[in-house]
Amino acid sequence: MISILSQSNPEVGKHLEVVEKERTMANLIWRGLQVGRLVAVKVIEEILGRRADEPTEASRCERCGASMESKGRNRRQLVTMLGIVRWQDR
Repeated sequence: MISILSQSNPEVGKHLEVVEKERTMANLIWRGLQVGRLVAVKVIEEILGRRADEPTEASRCERCGASMESKGRNRRQLVTMLGIVRWQDR
């Protein structure tokens, strides 16, 4: 799993190198938790990115019923208990 994570994301790979060098159980667990949080953020960002790429039905104006058009993607970020999650939405 370590090699797969390292190859899939260089940032995660750098953190995993630090984890492997830890000598005490407490530090190993702490660093492992940090990597887990980083991986969770990357997974969430990828899921949000895929969702933004999915086709959607055109929204309708509540007042006149006309079809509304997308103005393009907007950068978003949210501070979560895992860390900062960044994505682009429509």
